[in-house]
Amino acid sequence: YIGMGIMALLFSTMSFGKRGVYYTRQQRLNKIGQYTTKVVLSFLAILIGILIETFIAPLMFPLFTWIFR
Repeated sequence: YIGMGIMALLFSTMSFGKRGVYYTRQQRLNKIGQYTTKVVLSFLAILIGILIETFIAPLMFPLFTWIFR
């Protein structure tokens, strides 16, 4: 979540920080596409971690209790 927030902050500062510079429509769409791709990939990584934590980790608890007995 922190990484996604940092990406959003960087995107907004790069977009609104250069007020005197005008980008073409294609350049703007390219920047928005890159930002969206990064956010979606970050979200998918978080989702994979959540799924592992929810479904796979409980199956591993008996294994760890057997090892540490």
